[in-house]
Amino acid sequence: MKKIFAVLLVLSLSLVSLSCLASGFGFGDMFGGTSVKVNYPKEFRIAYEMEDGGRFVRVSLARDAKGNIHYTDRDSECLFVKSGKGYKYAVRTTKGFVLMNNDVYSWNYLRDKTDAFWRMAEPFEEYSLGKTEITGSGTVVGRKTKTYTNTYGFSYSLSGMDMSLGESTVYEIDEETGICLAMSETSGSSIGGYRTNDSGAQFECVEFETTNITLPEVTD
Repeated sequence: MKKIFAVLLVLSLSLVSLSCLASGFGFGDMFGGTSVKVNYPKEFRIAYEMEDGGRFVRVSLARDAKGNIHYTDRDSECLFVKSGKGYKYAVRTTKGFVLMNNDVYSWNYLRDKTDAFWRMAEPFEEYSLGKTEITGSGTVVGRKTKTYTNTYGFSYSLSGMDMSLGESTVYEIDEETGICLAMSETSGSSIGGYRTNDSGAQFECVEFETTNITLPEVTD
């Protein structure tokens, strides 16, 4: 949704820059951002549900007290076993979890393989369009959250016709850890009084545990 909005923004700005009739154009607070410090518990199991193509998809990641990590999504399930500074990589088979090889993989490799989880747990970008501010509080899976809202857009008048585009993203951030527990996007436009509103990406945490985390083990 944000990529589509950005394209519309560029096209609209190009149209305005080419027209001598444009007037009353203003950005307001176009660029801004926020910084949320994330502190993951030593052990945890966190699962999200996200809508993908009309279906709800579950994505989960768990880490035990030893630092081993178990990840699942719609298409894959894998186990990263802590080994020195890195991890050994195992996948589920009919016989249980089996090591792919005896190689040790880096944290960056693990992050790449489990990217869907981290994009939900830490959705803030270092630099983003618009303005982000705390707008309230809430509760997700029994955990207290702060509500952050990012909004951006613009409006102008072209040949006497008022036009505007805008998008709003709401984040529910866990007060204790800084982990994002829910996100929803909405966008809208108005051309000459005709308004449209659309829903974009959304996800919500459905499981959050921080004690007695047990993971599958590698089959010998």
